[in-house]
Amino acid sequence: MSNNYSGNSRQILIVGNGNAGLSAAKAARAQNPDADIIMFGEDNRLPYYRLRLCDYIGKAINYGELEVNNNEWFEKNRIRVEKSSKVAAIDAKTKKIMANGKVYSYDSLVLATGSTPIMPPFKGKDLSGVHTLWTLEDIDRINRSLLDAKKAVVIGGGLLGLETAHKIREMGIDVSLVENMPRLLPKQLDKEGSEIFENKVKSFGISVLCGKSVAGFEGDNNGKVKQVLMADDTLLEADVVIVTVGVSPNTAIIRDSGISMDRFLTVNEKM
Repeated sequence: MSNNYSGNSRQILIVGNGNAGLSAAKAARAQNPDADIIMFGEDNRLPYYRLRLCDYIGKAINYGELEVNNNEWFEKNRIRVEKSSKVAAIDAKTKKIMANGKVYSYDSLVLATGSTPIMPPFKGKDLSGVHTLWTLEDIDRINRSLLDAKKAVVIGGGLLGLETAHKIREMGIDVSLVENMPRLLPKQLDKEGSEIFENKVKSFGISVLCGKSVAGFEGDNNGKVKQVLMADDTLLEADVVIVTVGVSPNTAIIRDSGISMDRFLTVNEKM
């Protein structure tokens, strides 16, 4: 089944309805007032500010405050958002994609598929109370785990891990921040700056463990996380664990699509 829209209008399809996809849609509309623009996203919501998610750790989520643009804006700008729509296949030769059992033709295809948080193959990673942080649903699950928590462990001392640890500490919960590198933010700060920054983090009551590796998690009889097992066999008590060790780009949809990709997409001088 083929799905074309205005006949002679340029068909611009965007895979991904995050901020990158939305920026592409706005740029496309500014350049072409008549194009048919459709965004496809697995999320069941319109694009929202993911960078503000940590603000809602320990608080009721207000989606209205996070929403970038409302339904009226999308209607006014004639940008169609296909929510809960996973693109199953891309055929670059015929310039078609398949989503929700329908085939859509395109003149231009924008790939803004985003990333997925990395969960290393830790022993016990599927225990209740072990989380990653990337979506509104993640925040909701984390908040439920934090309700009766007394101790939390955040794995990963990057910006997301630091902000997460700070928000949890503000709730009065003891927090340990585990970083595999010898110091915090080694790519952003020199050694002296990192030492000053670490002392500031500790001043908030956050325990900082640098140069430490995690081996896995131990749980109780109910399948809930209880301890973090370090590579040196020491244990950290934990009612909640948040893993913030980075992200992996969502490139699976590009494989076998006819689009050239090694580790990255191969592009010309015009991207």
